[in-house]
Amino acid sequence: MKILVASDLHGDIVYTKLLLTKMREENFDKLYLLGDLKRDSIEILNPLHEKIVAVCGNCDGEEEDEIARFQMPLINYDYMFHRVIVLSHGHRYSPYSYDLPYDIFLTGHTHISGIYQDSKGCIRANPGSISEPRDGYHSVMVITEEKLEVIDINTNAVLHSLKLER
Repeated sequence: MKILVASDLHGDIVYTKLLLTKMREENFDKLYLLGDLKRDSIEILNPLHEKIVAVCGNCDGEEEDEIARFQMPLINYDYMFHRVIVLSHGHRYSPYSYDLPYDIFLTGHTHISGIYQDSKGCIRANPGSISEPRDGYHSVMVITEEKLEVIDINTNAVLHSLKLER
């Protein structure tokens, strides 16, 4: 099982198509979308609606909600690899303002990628922005049972990596 995670597409057709290509060519099972998608990106991604787990970003509104064939709540959840995964854009809910237990907390919003693990083993991670990065990398995240990796979608270079303990 492989999960592809992206955030802050902001309607960029070129990078949304690149994301779609990566999804299909590398046979990902799920696509987590962490908000700020915008209409053009949603229209391209709608055919994958059965594989998408998404959240609404601060730049998404009623128009995006009406055309999306997948739900876009402010916070969403999944249970994969024996772990509770929380999805949020980050403008309303963050690991610092969320008081329920989780194993992995995914956010976007900052356009800066990173993976961090606290002393209790809880992970907070941000794939960065695929279309408008503030750290210089057009990045996405890959989650498998073994690890989390943030990669540059243009070069496939690994930017951040964290091995998951069993």
